[in-house]
Amino acid sequence: MICASLSDQFLRFGQMIREDNNYSVKFVDKRALSFLFEPSQLGQASLTGKLEALFGLIRESLIVPDSELLLSVSDEWMDILFQNVDVGLDRTEVLEVLNWTLRTRYGDLYKDRIIQHYNLVSDLTIESTVYVTISLFKKFAEIMHKAARSSGFRISLLDINLFSAMNCIEKLYPVTNYKTWGVWQVGKQKHSLVLVDSGEFRAYAEFEIVDNAEFVISRRSSPDDIIEKVVEELNQAQYSSATQLESLDYLYYYSHEVDSDFFNIVLMNELENMKPATPFLTHTPLKLYLDDGDGDGAMCQFMDVMGLMLRRMSGSAK
Repeated sequence: MICASLSDQFLRFGQMIREDNNYSVKFVDKRALSFLFEPSQLGQASLTGKLEALFGLIRESLIVPDSELLLSVSDEWMDILFQNVDVGLDRTEVLEVLNWTLRTRYGDLYKDRIIQHYNLVSDLTIESTVYVTISLFKKFAEIMHKAARSSGFRISLLDINLFSAMNCIEKLYPVTNYKTWGVWQVGKQKHSLVLVDSGEFRAYAEFEIVDNAEFVISRRSSPDDIIEKVVEELNQAQYSSATQLESLDYLYYYSHEVDSDFFNIVLMNELENMKPATPFLTHTPLKLYLDDGDGDGAMCQFMDVMGLMLRRMSGSAK
């Protein structure tokens, strides 16, 4: 099985095989892209060919012949929305409520999107239950599958980088010790954040650095004020003498931009309850990518790749 993560500037991938009822990670690797992999490229006729070349590169790198591909991409390619729905509605009524919101939001583009709803049993209110809706353009999914088939791959899972990294953390770290915890994907300017409360998704947001000083929230899944509190603390942590975050119990972070000045500033932070996550605590690849170093700050860039692998190990990648 091959697991791959695409960010806007890099491809990270690895191969895992099962031998004698045990899983072995053969290698992880990283390649720079010759183009920016971002949603603005969706209308470009050349995107399919560029992706075909990437999948061909993966094929050439395999140690053992394989055809199954688990893939994650940036959250910029997908829309993430949390919705509250009144309890007591049957499945048909729930779908009507959820899809009405999306039809209102997307208008004529509604028919062009693949939409999935996931029920989250929330303890935040007794009057409603929470659903997270993830959607993407059908054209994007079609291009990805077509490009993968050109190299003999079958995409069995298309996930979001941040969520794959979160899955890795859930499998490797003692998150059940914390009521509220989160995962921060650190970028150069754009950042993503997901928060979990009592074992359930609570909020998701994207935020940006403005003038190298302040964070501004640019996209969020819901108006939950915990997002404001966490982002504000992250902003203040750059300049204050605080020893820990107060808005949540623990924050794990990782980055695809491991050589950026900002990420290295974050790495030097000494907050007691905010640490970089590392992916290879239980399965060390036989061949590691070491061009960026071998410390946690370098290895964390493979969190989403390992998260995909761990989904297969647990049997949840279907």
